[in-house]
Amino acid sequence: MRPITTHWDCPFGGCYKLNCDGVVSEGIASCGGVIHDYFRSFVVGFSCNLGSCSML
Repeated sequence: MRPITTHWDCPFGGCYKLNCDGVVSEGIASCGGVIHDYFRSFVVGFSCNLGSCSML
């Protein structure tokens, strides 16, 4: 597998950007994310255990 280079584009002036992700492993789900402003400054982050979950 070849590595892929990506970059983060900051939002337009006065706006915020939310980046989030989630995972299910062995029937347990969790998610998390971060919010940055248009100056690329960290605003807030979160993580959450969603508990038992089915992929269906």
